[in-house]
Formats: sequence, structure tokens, C-alpha cells
Amino acid sequence: MILSHGNAHRVCESPRNVSDEIIRGVAATGGVVELCAFPAFVSSDAVPTLDQMIDHAVHIAELVGPEYIGLGFYFADEDENDYDYFGYDERYYPRPPWTWPAGISWWEEAANITPALSRRGFSMDEIIGIMGETFMRAFDQSWVTPPTPTSTMSMSSCHGGPCPS
Repeated sequence: MILSHGNAHRVCESPRNVSDEIIRGVAATGGVVELCAFPAFVSSDAVPTLDQMIDHAVHIAELVGPEYIGLGFYFADEDENDYDYFGYDERYYPRPPWTWPAGISWWEEAANITPALSRRGFSMDEIIGIMGETFMRAFDQSWVTPPTPTSTMSMSSCHGGPCPS
């Protein structure tokens, strides 16, 4: 299971963030919890920071281990018209404009994640995992080759009825 945009409710009490119980459940499946940069999911501060986003990584790592953390920044540049068009719910998403966390305010600052994680004690192997290898592991565990059919009979040869086994 991959929990996209799943910051920890214990770190930021947004109703959109997830409980420790859910984080443990995702980890129990071998899945990944994505860190999200959406401002209201990072902190209740008017201008959250990259370090506050890393607080979520630290909490999740202490709870279940860094091998269950990934990145899902959720960058969006919707304006008021987009907000209304897409039907965002103000209980979860404040109205734009959104002020992204200082230090991770858009894609070009994604490289700031590595030193921020390192400063908080994550090893290079753990950082590499968070930067993408955890997803590859989860994909490898869940993507399987479909079974090869045992019959060469096509549906058209069954004349619209059930095919014999």
C-alpha cells in the first residue's frame, strides 16, 4: 500500500494527516508513506519550513522505520478559480494562495531534501530509500506478472456463451 501525501497527524494536526495507527498499518503491508509539502499538512504556521516537513520523516522513522518513507510533494499552483472548479474542501485545504514550505517551495528545491535529512540523522542509505528506493521496493512487492492462460481458446470461439473449462 502506498499512502500518498501522508504526513503524520501527531506532528501536525491537520484532519488530512494520518494517525500513527494508519502509518503502522501501511508499514505492515510493506508499503510507503509519502511526505507531503502541502503547507497545511506540514505545519499550522503561516509559512512552514523544510525542517518542519522533516519532522514528519523523523516521527515516521521512529514509529516504523525509514524504509517506509517516500516523497509525494503535492506541489500545485491552483488559484481561486481552480480551487472552486476542483471542489476542494476547506476543512482540509485552505483557500489559495498557498505558501509552500521555505526550503522546499517548488520542484527545483527538491535537492534540499538530502542535506535536511542528513542533518536530522538519516544515513545515506536511508536517504536514498526515501528519495525513491522505498517505492521501487513496494512496486517490486506488488507488481506481479499475470498468470499465463492455460487455454488458447479465445472468447470469440465460445459464441458469446461461457467457455468450457
